Formats: sequence, structure tokens, C-alpha cells
Amino acid sequence: RSKTPELLRSFIPFTPEKIRKARQDTIEKQIPLTVEEFKHLARYHNDSYPYELIEHEIFNSFLDAKNDIKRIVGSHLGAEFFYKCFIFKNDADAHISVIYLHFEAGCYHLFFLDSLGIGGKYERTDLEEMRNGLRKYSNVIFYAVKPKRQNDNFSCGLFSLNDLRTISRIINLKEKNLKEVLLSGRFSESELGFVLI
Repeated sequence: RSKTPELLRSFIPFTPEKIRKARQDTIEKQIPLTVEEFKHLARYHNDSYPYELIEHEIFNSFLDAKNDIKRIVGSHLGAEFFYKCFIFKNDADAHISVIYLHFEAGCYHLFFLDSLGIGGKYERTDLEEMRNGLRKYSNVIFYAVKPKRQNDNFSCGLFSLNDLRTISRIINLKEKNLKEVLLSGRFSESELGFVLI
């Protein structure tokens, strides 16, 4: 049984009509969030919560997200520290995933957060394509979330939103070092854990 309704109820109060409709469609009608609904939810979070979502960009396709990540990694930002979330819809269907890119001490750490986990369809295709596209850069380390969290075919956007919110909370409230949290297996409300791939 999916944990989506509990996840959604405990984190997002849905009062505006568009937000209520997104919740109703996703849970009751079992329709995945669209990119536009995800954007509405992100804006609603920033208007309603004591911490803002970290710098992020929402893409209509994996290809667009991949190209932006390649541009950033290839540009050698010159900053000592950098982080950003990339939320994207898979090119072939409505599935939404998150990549968290963290730059520190001359190295990029790319965390692929997908609700289907390692061995899932998107870890095999999207992440492998991302690795191939960045192969010439020796300062990129790839990680992927281990377990499968999604047990249906419609709640990917809710998991992605929760991942973005959890990352933002940790960074903005300075609760912990995010990279250490991601690698420790104590990310979010469950024992997710990441592995180096």
C-alpha cells in the first residue's frame, strides 16, 4: 500500500483551489502531478512556510535538466560552495525525479533521488545517460538513493516534492551537513541511504 496520502497530509496544507485539485487528482484519481502543478506547489511552499526552497529549477524534460547540469559542471563556477536542485519530468512519460548537485572542495556530488530507487527504470536510463554525458569530468561523483519508495504509478511528484522540501529544510535551518545526511542513510522520514555508483 502506498504511503502517499499520509506523506501529503503531513507536509502540505492544501488551501488554494489549484493545490486542492492537484492533491485530489493525484490521490483520489491516481493521476501524477504535472510539471505545472509541481511549480504551483513549490510557490505555495515558499509563500506559506518559514523556510524557502533552495535554488531549484523545474524542467519539462530530462534532456533540458541534463544539459543545464553539463553547462554548470563545464563552466567551473569558481565558487567554493554551490548547490542546486533539478526537478524534471522524464522524456518518455510523466515520471518526475530530482537531482541534487552539490559542489564543495573542487568536487561535484550528484545525488539522483528517484522514488523507484536503484534498479528502477529511471536510475537505469536517466542516471546512466547523465554519467555518460559527464564522463569527461573527473571531479563528478554520482550517488543514487537505494530503496524503492513508490508503490504505485502516480505518486512520483509527491516524493520529489518531499525530497526538495527536506533538502531545503536541512540547508535553510542549518540542522545538519546535508551531504553527510544524504550519505548516512538518514535522509527524509525513512531510511533511504545512498550508494556511490
